[in-house]
This record gives sequence, C-alpha cells and structure tokens, in this order.
Amino acid sequence: MTHWVRTRKLPLFDDAGHMAGVVGICEDITREHAADERLRLTNRILERSREALMITNPEGVIVEVNEAFTRTTGFARTEAIGKTPRILSSGRHGPEFYRALWSSIHESGQWQGEIWNRRRSGDLYLEQLTITAVRDEAGALQHYVALFSDITELKAQQEQLARVTHHDPLTGLPNRLLLTSRLVQAMDSAGHTGRRLALVYLDLDGFARFNDTYGNRAGDDLLVRISEALRACIEADETLARIGGDEFALLLHGAEDEAGLTERLARLQAAARCAIDIDGVQEESSGSLGVACYPQPTPVAAEQLLRQAEHALYQAKVAGRQRVHFFDVAQEDTQRQRHRMLTELRLALMQGEFVLHYQPRVNMRSGALLGVEALLRRQHPERGLVPPGEFLPYIEDSLLAVDIGDWVLRAALRQANEWKSAGLAVSVSVNLSAIQLQQPDFIAYLQGCLRTHPGLGPGDLELEIVESSAVDDIAAVSRLVAEADKLGVGFALDDFGTGYSSLTYLRRLPARTLKIDRSFVLDMLHDPEDLSIVQGILGLARAFSRRVVAEGVETREHGHALLALGVEEAQGFAIARPMPAAAIPGWILDWRPYAEWATTGTQ
Repeated sequence: MTHWVRTRKLPLFDDAGHMAGVVGICEDITREHAADERLRLTNRILERSREALMITNPEGVIVEVNEAFTRTTGFARTEAIGKTPRILSSGRHGPEFYRALWSSIHESGQWQGEIWNRRRSGDLYLEQLTITAVRDEAGALQHYVALFSDITELKAQQEQLARVTHHDPLTGLPNRLLLTSRLVQAMDSAGHTGRRLALVYLDLDGFARFNDTYGNRAGDDLLVRISEALRACIEADETLARIGGDEFALLLHGAEDEAGLTERLARLQAAARCAIDIDGVQEESSGSLGVACYPQPTPVAAEQLLRQAEHALYQAKVAGRQRVHFFDVAQEDTQRQRHRMLTELRLALMQGEFVLHYQPRVNMRSGALLGVEALLRRQHPERGLVPPGEFLPYIEDSLLAVDIGDWVLRAALRQANEWKSAGLAVSVSVNLSAIQLQQPDFIAYLQGCLRTHPGLGPGDLELEIVESSAVDDIAAVSRLVAEADKLGVGFALDDFGTGYSSLTYLRRLPARTLKIDRSFVLDMLHDPEDLSIVQGILGLARAFSRRVVAEGVETREHGHALLALGVEEAQGFAIARPMPAAAIPGWILDWRPYAEWATTGTQ
C-alpha cells in the first residue's frame, strides 16, 4: 500500500542554547492526501457536470455555483454568490407551493420536483430540481445543495407527443384513448360520490354517402363544424371526443336527472343538424345517439361501458335516422345469463347429465295404461335433479335444442325398445321443439332413428308439438305430420288452447290427438271461463274426430269433472308423477284408478 509522507527539518540546540544541527521529521499524510484528492475530483465532476449546481448556507445565501448553473441561468458565478435563489424566481408559484417544498425538506431532508424559474434574460424555463439538506456528523445543518436541469424543451416535446397520441388531428378533440382515460377517472369518482354519468355515442346519418358525393374535403369541413357545435353543448368538466370516422363520444355528468338528460340529448341532436350549401346544393346532416349510463346494478369496466354505448348506437341506427337508444342493462344481463346457461347445458349434454322421467297416460275409467310421456330432467352433480323449467327456456330457438332433442328422441326409443323386449308394450310420447321440427330432411332423420330399433312398430312412438309452433308454417307441418303417419308415428298438439285454436288450423293439421293445457284443467273446478274453454276444446275434438288427453289432473275431483264431460284419457299427479324408467313396471302392477271414476258419467 502506498503511503504519502510530509518531511520537515527541525533545528537541534545544545544545553547552552546553541544550534547543534538539523533533524528531519516525517509525517504520514496519506489520509489528508486522499481527502484532498476526493475534493479535487468532486470539484472536477461538478464543474464538468451538465446539471447545474447551487450551494447555499443555512440562511439561504448562495456560496457556490458551477459552470452549468451559469449556462442554464445566465448568471455568472460572481453575480450569484452572495445572493439568494430569489434571483431565479419566476413568480408562477404561490406561497403554498414553497410551504410544501420546505415542509418536505424539513421532514425528509430533500425535495424533488418540477419548478418554473427565470433566467437573467427574463425568459422563463422549466427545471427538474432536487434540493438536499447537508448536515454534519452531529446533525447540525451545514448547507443546502440544489441540482437542477432545464427540461423546457423536453417537456414541450412530451406535451406535443401526448397531444398527437391523445387527440384527433382533424378536430383537435380527445381521441378514444384519452376518452377512455377520462372515463376511468370519472367512473371512479362517480363510485365515491354517487353521481351518475351518461356516455353518449353520436354517429352522423348518411355521412358515407355525403363523403362519396362531395369528397373528403367537404366531409372534413362538415366534421369540424359538427365538432364545434357539439363542443358548445358540454360543460367544462365534461368530455367531447372523436373516436373515428363520423363517430363522436360525449361523457356527460348529471345523468340522474332524466328530464335534464333528455333535454341535453335533444340539444346534441340539434347540434348534429347542420345545413350546408355545396355549389348551390343544400344538404343537411343529422345524428343518431346511443346512450349507456353509469353506475349500473352490477360492476362494469370503462371498456365495457364504451361497448354498451356503441351497441346502443347500433340499435339506434337500425331503427332509422335521428334516433336515440338507451342501452338496456337488464336485457344484456338476460342475454349474458342465457349464453352462460347454453354453454353449461351443452357441457351437461356432453357429460351425460340429462335423464328422462316418464309420466303415465291412462284411461281414468278403465285404468288402462295408454302410454307414457318422456320428460327431460337434468341430474346435476351438485344440485341433484333439476326440473325442466330451470333450463328448457334457455335452449328455445337455439341449435342446442336440436342436439338435446335428438338425445331425448333416441333415449326414448331405446327405452321403448327395452320395455318391448321385456314383454311390456308401452307407447312413448316425445316433445319436439319448433326448431327441431324445422330441420331439413326431418322425416329422413326420423326414419334413421326408427331403423335403429326395428322391434318397434306403428303406435309405439308419438311426437308432441306445441300449437304455436305448428301454425307458424302450417302447410309444411301438415306435410310432415302426414309423412310421419305413414311411418306409424302419430302427432299430438300439446298445450292446446294456449295458441290459436282456430277451426282452419285444426282442419288443415292432421294431428290425431289434442292435449288440453294443464292450466285450464287445474282451474276448471272454480273458474267458469276455464271450464268453458275445456268444453269448447271438447266440441272441436268431437267435430274433427280427434282424441283428447287432459293434462294437469292433480286431484280425484279433476278426474271426476273431466269424466263427467266425457274426457277419459288423462295424465297428472292424481294418476302418477313423472318417474324413472325403472319404476314404470312396478307402478303398472300397483296402479288402480279411484273407484268413483269408473261410474262417473255413465248414469
């Protein structure tokens, strides 16, 4: 290790006081040399630094600056030393700004941020400043050291980049990116204050035709004029944005006042009406609006609210020109729920969660079993047996109804074949959805299903269709019924009386059986109108030689009343509840009709 040594010569004196000679003394000054080197290095770094340096004493008087200070501020070293930093004050910052600055220094020993200052020439500039309090080993304040750099040009470039990034170049309005940012902030604020927002999408009607006819320049002029008119319709804390093409978006406050919001929307539509004279040709623009409000019953993100307003605008455009459409949250929730359920039900079909239960149909007078109706259930792995009312409404008018209907038909045929092979002849009724019935080559499909069970014969399968689906295209359905009859498959009109029930439909539709809807049967004992409907259906059936089956026979009194009217075939809880296929043979052995049913209506 190298040591630095300082040599000194000292005189030596004898006892008489005379100089006797000279002695050399060496001192180790390694530490002092290192300290001096560090100081010289620090001075060189600070002098060559591009950051300006200003050092003050504890009283705030400048005691040292570097060359970068002079280049940045214009003040020479001799002009700055002895002065205070107030020579740089821009006057832009109030007392509260400096109170916060010194509070930070006193609490943490440092402050860092942006500050406007003034050069010697009088020009203002923005600097990035760090002030640090320097203390000695005992904690006593020695100096304040300020390091800063001029960021005026950098800030201007950043602001220009931000403007290009966040604003539409044609109109100068915020673009979708900036709108989304402000929407997030507004939604967060609304969550705390409870204030309602309205996000409005505005689209010019027929703008594409206008642009194609008169050119892009005329189209741009129109967009600028419309943007200026719309800008006059918003408050200072609201946002008008151009989100592309001829679409504008407005973020409005105060949507809780419905009357006020309606009035503001009318003003926006008025602003979108702009009369233009192009070479003597008069043109007038108009706009359609889509509106989504916030907060909503369930959480919603900014991007989702944007999509809602866009969807509402689409609905307004579909309805015609100059329309206003509000996004329907309840309808979206219903659609979302339906989509989730369809996905869940398709998975349930793949995993074999569906099962069939069978409800017997009997002759109430003789007790003879006439057949069973196959009824769909879901065997949920956690909830157990789920009734059809909880899932069938979701699959109506969806292609999933075709897949599930195919499974039901094939499972019912397989079960009927098993019963017949065991010596139990039981006719099975299967419900068909309208969409399943409308599939191309339905008869060929039915033939294919029947061919897989050659042991089944005519009368072993009956298909049930609801009345409303039958009359949607009665000519096509009539042809299907006639062709199915040739295959030995009968048709029944289910829920009869809830649809059209006209003589024309009944005459043209060759269904063998009418099933009286259970709602009429349930209430016929105490509602004269329902009793009259049941009597009317019976009259139609007799006139057109149709069989009648009554659904909803819940009590022996229902059976008694129906038999008195001449209805013998029925199904319902008073006869049997739907049951698994394995329970049918045992039920047949135990089944006995009520004794009074045998004699009702025979006197």
